[in-house]
Amino acid sequence: MHDASADAGRVMDQFPAQGALATSGERVDRLVSEGARTPRWVMPDLRGRPLRVAQEWITLCGFRAGAVQRVRGDGAAPGTIVGQRPLPGWPVDKRDAVELSVAE
Repeated sequence: MHDASADAGRVMDQFPAQGALATSGERVDRLVSEGARTPRWVMPDLRGRPLRVAQEWITLCGFRAGAVQRVRGDGAAPGTIVGQRPLPGWPVDKRDAVELSVAE
């Protein structure tokens, strides 16, 4: 469970309770904190934007810049984004790297 008041990995509760008598081989269930919930956003569609603009957005929002791959544009203006990962609409957080495909 997410709990902002407890570090990740801390046991919050268990059954049987700590100190209770248990029989050998009895199962012990634990509820463990995952720490504070990481904020998540929805990835925007960067396709059609100039590479420079997309890179500025990535930096401004605090995401990690991933690989930039040059690909055939199939009619797209050179230097514009034609593909991305994560895909538009996918949930993203600050740990995610944004990879871009750019028209040659």
